[in-house]
Formats: sequence, structure tokens, C-alpha cells
Amino acid sequence: MELEQENKLQEADILRISKLVAYAIDLKGTAEMEKIIDSKESILDSLAKMLEMMLTADINLTREKKLDVIHLLSKLKANKEHMQLVKGSIADQQQAFSKLYAASEHMFKKSQSAFGGD
Repeated sequence: MELEQENKLQEADILRISKLVAYAIDLKGTAEMEKIIDSKESILDSLAKMLEMMLTADINLTREKKLDVIHLLSKLKANKEHMQLVKGSIADQQQAFSKLYAASEHMFKKSQSAFGGD
């Protein structure tokens, strides 16, 4: 009985979990690498799945609580879309850098051949 009481989730535990989740999905301060964003998107997907389960499970949510869940699902979707845009921007930047690097390599080779003949 004592172990059961010790392991029972309290409201403070749920709040700590919420803070950890918020920290985990925050894009600020990250290197914004695609792999990191993929992990954050996965967390958002898991949260959305949990909220969807709350809507479909028979857990006697009031209409107000269901509307809260729907609102949160909308926010999660918006955050995921933002992450996808950031990820697309990273890919665009990487592609632009690759093109710039290839062009500089080409120019370097041209300059070597131009000066190599002298």
C-alpha cells in the first residue's frame, strides 16, 4: 500500500511532465538540425495521439474539456507545421550551401588551370 501511494501520480508530477515536454519541443536554443526537429515532431505526434485518445475514450469529459482538447490539438498541429517549415528552411540552406560550395570548387579548378599554364 505504501509503495502504491509513493508511485501515485500527483498533480505536481503532471506539471513537471508538462514542463519537461514544453522544454523538449521548444525550438529556441537548438542547433535546429533536421534530426532534432524530427525528434521534436515525434513528441508532438505522441501528444496529439494522447489527446485524440482522450476524445475517443469514454472518460466522461465535459463539453468544455473536449473543446480544450480540440484547441490543444490545433496548437500541436500548428507547432508541427512550424517545425516542418523550419526543417524545410534548413534543407534549403543546406542545398544553397552545397551549390555555393560546388561553384567555388569549380572556380578554384578553373583558376588553377588558368594559372597552371603560365
